[in-house]
Amino acid sequence: MHDHAPAPAPEPTPVPAVPLTLHFVRHGKTVFNTTGRVQGSSDSPLTAEGREVVRRTARMLADIPFVAAYTSPLGRTLQTSELLLAQHPEDVPLTPVDDLRELGFGVYEGGPEPTIEEIRDAGGDFFTAIKTGDHSAVVTPPEGEELDDFLTRLRRGVATIVERHPEGGDVLVVSHGGAIAAWLMLAERDGAPGPTADPTTLLPNASVSIVRYDGGDVPEILVVGATEAEDVERARRA
Repeated sequence: MHDHAPAPAPEPTPVPAVPLTLHFVRHGKTVFNTTGRVQGSSDSPLTAEGREVVRRTARMLADIPFVAAYTSPLGRTLQTSELLLAQHPEDVPLTPVDDLRELGFGVYEGGPEPTIEEIRDAGGDFFTAIKTGDHSAVVTPPEGEELDDFLTRLRRGVATIVERHPEGGDVLVVSHGGAIAAWLMLAERDGAPGPTADPTTLLPNASVSIVRYDGGDVPEILVVGATEAEDVERARRA
């Protein structure tokens, strides 16, 4: 009988020397935001006020050494990304990621934004459904995107970004209020510690939400919807 050496233990997943920190920024205020119209996967340009608030956010983030930037491919997020990166003299590569698009609201896009009560009555209380994980009461808008499809692509999009940066570092991710809030709620459901996204309140335009991966697949949520420099700085020091 021959003695067999024990099988080697599997290699542990390498932990990056530097944590990976994702800085999610919602696009600036648009014409549709100002006039109270549904955007979703349709588009409208930033207003003058929207551009100015994005520039203010850009100054808040100016000292962060981003190694890369990713954006939804819609015009309002591309415009926001360019304004944010204008504060960075170094060449930060910007990559559009289709999976970061906002939820598609079908025939409702371009129409007046409904109230929270109207949304719930119509079976469109998406954020509460995402936060609880119970999608049974959600009704997809005509020609709109299925909620499960939306969440699947959001997970895929952010996972792809994380996989591209095993060395860690600071990364900018420009997306939409609904998409960022939905992903944060998914992370919370996965066990991510930290502040939570409120399903009854939209993230402010040009606000910053930060998560940190420091080994493992579940990040820590550091701040949600920050609009002040001191809140961003406090989160980054955490």
